Amino acid sequence: MPKGISAIARICLHCQTAFTATNGAMVYCSEDCKFWSKVNPIANENGCLLWTAGVYKDGYGVFWGDRAHRVAWRLTFGHLDSRLQVLHACDTPLCCNTNHLMAGTNIANLIDRDRKLRHGYGERNGRAKLTESDVRAIREAKAVGVPAPILAAKYGLNRSQINRANRGASWSRVQ
Repeated sequence: MPKGISAIARICLHCQTAFTATNGAMVYCSEDCKFWSKVNPIANENGCLLWTAGVYKDGYGVFWGDRAHRVAWRLTFGHLDSRLQVLHACDTPLCCNTNHLMAGTNIANLIDRDRKLRHGYGERNGRAKLTESDVRAIREAKAVGVPAPILAAKYGLNRSQINRANRGASWSRVQ
């Protein structure tokens, strides 16, 4: 041990293993234990092991400046090819259960997201100016001959946006 650094015998707060700390602040025997100590070891009703520490605004856990589920993957399976992402089979952003994680491409992630309707379609889009009931009302009004400029003024849109909603070029999921 370098001169001036004293060894301190400790017990890891996570795994209870004895280790030698090189500074008084060390309470975990490894970075793995430091990480896993922040994951609830008791699975929720879906089998998810949830991250309990810092969270990004988008709801994903953060550790070492990365998303917690990616760190869980690296600690368990090793580094991932840079062309791949770590995807959640459970769709729970805080889940670090490696049985729920899989490697996949960005395209696979987008297809999965779209198939499960997990992104900002329709009213769930934070920039939506219409609701589904507005779109239905526009389609009904257009069907009886109300001009697009009148509807545009009513809904605070332009004529093109009204026509796109009417013909299903936008809001295609609304019946």
